[in-house]
Amino acid sequence: MDEQQLSQLSVVCEQAVVQGSSGALAQINEFFATDVLSKCELVLRSDGSGEYGHVVAATVLHDYLLEHDAILSIDIKIGIRKSTHHRFQTRDRGASRSSDSDHQARRQRRT
Repeated sequence: MDEQQLSQLSVVCEQAVVQGSSGALAQINEFFATDVLSKCELVLRSDGSGEYGHVVAATVLHDYLLEHDAILSIDIKIGIRKSTHHRFQTRDRGASRSSDSDHQARRQRRT
């Protein structure tokens, strides 16, 4: 999946979340119908899928795990946990760096 497709997915996810578009929901269901774990991981790791893409992918992944808990191997569950944990750590570091630099810029403007 290339950046353009991820960008298009982001728009569809925004339409589904913000507007409640049934057409957008159908497109999302079709996209995630096969190879759910790989697609969720791809969307969650990508910056091109936008906030709504991340929300939808996380929701799809959550629902998938609830429905398939009994049949997923422990290795798959551990892999998902590690991947998700890594993603949140990476995002948190980026957010704290951004807020630190914003804080420093505001201080410089005051002086």
